[in-house]
Amino acid sequence: MGLEFYFILHKNRFFKVMRKILYITLSAVLIACGGGGGSTTPAPAPSPTPTGDTTPPTIVIKGPPTVYHEVGTAYTDEGAEFSDNSGQEPSTSTDIDVDVTTYGTYTVTYSATDAAGNRSTAQRTVEVVGASLIDFYNYSRDVLGANRSNYRDHYLRGMEGSIYAQDALKIGDYETAKEMVKNAFDYYSLYSNIWRERAGDFGLNNGDPIGYYSLRMVDKITQVLPLESTGSLTITAVMVLCTNAERPINLAYDTETVYLELDDRMLENEHKVLKEAIFLFELWMKAITNGLETTTQVHIQEECAETSFNVSNFGYGGTPILSSSANNREIVSRVPEEIRESTNIWLVITPSGVVGDGSDFATYWVDGGMGLTDKGLPLIIATDKHFLRKYYMNGTGDYTEVERRVYQPQWFQHEIMHHLYRTWPEYELEITGHDWFERSFWPADFVGIHEPDYYWETIEKRLSGAQPSLAEGLNIVEWKELNIEDIGYETLRGKWLNTNPTNAYHYCEIIEDRGSWYWTNAANVAWPIYEQDGLLLVDTLGVYGIQELLLRGDQEGNLEYVYFNGGEHIKSDWTYQNTNGSHLPAPAPQKNEQYHAEEHSSFKIYYHNHLMHEDTDSID
Repeated sequence: MGLEFYFILHKNRFFKVMRKILYITLSAVLIACGGGGGSTTPAPAPSPTPTGDTTPPTIVIKGPPTVYHEVGTAYTDEGAEFSDNSGQEPSTSTDIDVDVTTYGTYTVTYSATDAAGNRSTAQRTVEVVGASLIDFYNYSRDVLGANRSNYRDHYLRGMEGSIYAQDALKIGDYETAKEMVKNAFDYYSLYSNIWRERAGDFGLNNGDPIGYYSLRMVDKITQVLPLESTGSLTITAVMVLCTNAERPINLAYDTETVYLELDDRMLENEHKVLKEAIFLFELWMKAITNGLETTTQVHIQEECAETSFNVSNFGYGGTPILSSSANNREIVSRVPEEIRESTNIWLVITPSGVVGDGSDFATYWVDGGMGLTDKGLPLIIATDKHFLRKYYMNGTGDYTEVERRVYQPQWFQHEIMHHLYRTWPEYELEITGHDWFERSFWPADFVGIHEPDYYWETIEKRLSGAQPSLAEGLNIVEWKELNIEDIGYETLRGKWLNTNPTNAYHYCEIIEDRGSWYWTNAANVAWPIYEQDGLLLVDTLGVYGIQELLLRGDQEGNLEYVYFNGGEHIKSDWTYQNTNGSHLPAPAPQKNEQYHAEEHSSFKIYYHNHLMHEDTDSID
């Protein structure tokens, strides 16, 4: 604005003000001097009082109102746009109160004042978080519609505590990792049920209890490590590139066979997805074995697998279970011998045979678990989708990196504990299968309440002093294949329990009746055992087809377990608890009319016509 214009403008304003002052003064004088005095001349009407500008300026924040910023990096604000209804630019200021060196919630305050004195403010929330959480929280905000402030406090302490602890462990900062665990459990104590509250918020799966498994694993790691390596423990992850998968297409379980390929995400960035999922588990294995350096190698197998499925009506809480699994032992047998000889733990990953997220079938889908190789080594079974997307019963959508890092160690730990319990059966810590799900089954000296508490106390109170040691027991164990001619049928007699039992068919007993032997189970059925072409077979009478019964023993020839229908079974004096809570046999299935049947103790034995005893009449 030129000086001349400025002077003219303000000169005009000066005269206007002076006229107004003079008018007010004269009016006051007239009123004071007579107020009426008989004058017939009416006083002039006052001018309308101007209303003035009462509208504050407008502030529009550029970018999202909540942003997530990486700790330790300079913060640059996107700013805001200011405007006023007067058409003139208001006076503005921006106050950035952000400490980038410390995790926390901060604000940026924008202020604007117009010429009439009207003022407005607006704020942006800045969450200073670790780099590992930036993408997660942006996803949460943009896709899930949830800012960090929408998460409950214990959820944040469990999830973020686990992530920050793992970040610290990656750089060898054990003290910071220990502090993360301490902060979480000092605020919400161990064994508190609050860790289970709202575990499924926003369709996420960060474990149930939230972050609790991984925090307890970190706790064990930081109590033991750093520790000089005392040896090695090698996990071989076999990624099978394709499978011919038989799977159901409807609730009647009609089937289709489809060709499936491994999801490319499992192969990208040097198997980044698997590394995220298994990192904490590797460190935990080193901790519990007192120094076995645990590493994972990946073997790509181009030959397709064969995947099939089974249906069981004796699932969790009576809910049917669909299980999908590949020919895992055969997959392992194809791996080059030099890799097989160096492997202690196997992980087989195949394309998932599960249809979508399983929600169309209103049942549980199981496509992972724990088995044994032909040499008795632990065989962890999984699919690509196990690491990439959530089943409908434990969340929605794909896994984020944060979920993989917080939840997946829980799964790995769960599966390896099955192996530890069967390797040291003398402690009787898994007799009926998943004993930790029922608190009344826990040993009297166990004080926790959650599944990871059971694992912690198993290691601390039982297996830390086991013979052989954990390090010895997890190294290669050579099984000896036994023949029925060498050991005799009497060796088989008795109760056998699947090492990963989930239904009544996994609680088994081998019995003898009038010279014939039968594989029976808690579902009240019995199938004949017979020899053919040098093989010991079980005819499941159309349920699972004809299955080979494999006998495995130690190097001294002592029978250790039997392998039947894809699962290993150990001797166990089990008691089956059915879904109504009673320790009674499950209801017998309906008789298949193509077979004959007769009663035998508590079992209904079914026979093929050609396997009927000669002295037994047919029963329709």
